[in-house]
Formats: sequence, C-alpha cells, structure tokens
Amino acid sequence: HNVFNAVSTTSGLVNNSTVTNNLFNKANTAYTFTNSTVQYNMSAVANVLPAGNNNQNGIDMNTVFADENGNTDADFVLKAGSPAIGAGTGAPAVDLGAFGGSSPFKLAMQPAIPAIYKIEGPAAPSGNTMVLTFSTKSNN
Repeated sequence: HNVFNAVSTTSGLVNNSTVTNNLFNKANTAYTFTNSTVQYNMSAVANVLPAGNNNQNGIDMNTVFADENGNTDADFVLKAGSPAIGAGTGAPAVDLGAFGGSSPFKLAMQPAIPAIYKIEGPAAPSGNTMVLTFSTKSNN
C-alpha cells in the first residue's frame, strides 16, 4: 500500500519481495522483479509492471489522484470514482495506494492508533514519587 512517485530514466530493480496494492505514478521505464510476487498494482505508463496478476499499466493518473503532479500527502488521496478504489486484493477488495488497506495512511502522518498529545507533571519529583497525567486521543 504505497505510492511510488518515481521520476527516473533508469528502471527499478526489486528482488525477493512481495509488491501488492501499490500505485506507480511517474515511473517511465519497466521495473525488473526477480523472485518477487507482483500483484494488484497500477502504473501510469505501459509495461512498467509485469502483465497478469491484476496489475494494470497505462492508467491515466489524473483519474486516480487528487493531483497526480502534487508533492504533498494530500495530493495522493484517491479521487471520487478513481479506478484504484476497490482494485486491491482482499475480501472485500481494498483501495490501492497509501490510503487503502487495514491500516491506511492518515494525513499529517497521524497514526490510526491512540496518540499521546499532552503530558502534565511537576518539574521535579516529590520524594520518590512523580505523578504524571497523560492525555490521549484516537485518530481513527
């Protein structure tokens, strides 16, 4: 569940990996996958990904992302009606890219778990004791 925003004139080499549910934006040459499982991925350019296994090449990324030419995390949110919505592996099928799957990316890098946002306590302990108050919030 990644977005590879690669701009390169050389191909990528991937060895001994599982590559699933990813979006390859701006890749312009074929990747070489050795001893790897490559499935349920989408690329903007033809022949970047191996044929079969639900990989899709030559997809107009303007129909996929909020802004395919962007450079912030919010630019790579899937557009309404994006062909990447529900195109991943799973039951039910998941969205491709960083915002899909069981643990999707949260904008501003907020993890989908409770987070400590405030700690209160004295500047020094009272004897062998220090009372602290932790404040948490859910990012789900």
